[in-house]
Amino acid sequence: MTSNIILHRNLGSPYAERARLLLDYAGLDWNSCFTTKNYPRPTLEILSGGYSRRIPVLQIGADIYCDAYGIMTEIASRSGMQELHPQTLDGKTQELYQFIETIGNNAILSSFTIFDFLKGYFKNLPLKDAIAFFSDRKKLLKTDPSLKKLRDRKASLPVAQSYLHKLNECLSAASYLSRNSSPSAPDFAAFTMIWYQNMLTNSKVIQPYKNLISWFEFMSSHLKSADQKVDEITALTIAKEHTPQSVPDEMTSSPNLGKKFDIIPSDIFGRALNIPLSGTLVGENKSTYILKRDTPEIGTVHVHIPKKCTGACG
Repeated sequence: MTSNIILHRNLGSPYAERARLLLDYAGLDWNSCFTTKNYPRPTLEILSGGYSRRIPVLQIGADIYCDAYGIMTEIASRSGMQELHPQTLDGKTQELYQFIETIGNNAILSSFTIFDFLKGYFKNLPLKDAIAFFSDRKKLLKTDPSLKKLRDRKASLPVAQSYLHKLNECLSAASYLSRNSSPSAPDFAAFTMIWYQNMLTNSKVIQPYKNLISWFEFMSSHLKSADQKVDEITALTIAKEHTPQSVPDEMTSSPNLGKKFDIIPSDIFGRALNIPLSGTLVGENKSTYILKRDTPEIGTVHVHIPKKCTGACG
């Protein structure tokens, strides 16, 4: 292995595809570690505790990065590509990014029919993964029926259609959503659910939007055809052999340092699952918590989680 960057992912996860695209576009050397489509996930439980219910997770040595926003900002920092960091955007582009993450992506996700999911997963994923996905979701809904309320297709469908029209219009006068000469955070955020839509419906929904199709094809071209893989034992060994990176000085002035924390991811699905990530707070700034977890299997890891999460797959 030449890299300690490991993306814990599974097939069919739109947020994992975003992370893959970001890592490849940024030119970072990285590896995939595949986990199951169902729960539990023992390796991720060791690394990230209660967050193991969610995918993807980015591991860099003994540092664990959670959520789409946390992964994106860490890739931006490590690659030096600040255009990938949402906080570096101008005001109007930041508004577009927030709209994509909070309104657009949620509307697209809620607009799919059960048939879309069935057809897409059984057509594009290995049979065992498709069965595991639907088995897990069935168990999850039995455990917490309130999760059904997250999907209101009737209300979401016109929002999703308006969103796709808006993206297509943005791309009528520019190659990228930010109108810059290269892709930035809004492009990668939008890619997430357009990729998922393409997987589930084979571009049927976005077919009328020619600008959007061209943009999606170009964004997809940055994905490598194959990525290097490591197994879960290797991922745990790497975490055990490394020490978490030093907490930045600007994150060590919080009065909450040293306290035990239980953090619930703040996006819609995270709040509904209500599964806390637990640890001792060792760093905090206006956007991120860093929790220390001490485990008998691998020693100490630091888990980085945004205060305002934007998305992950269950």
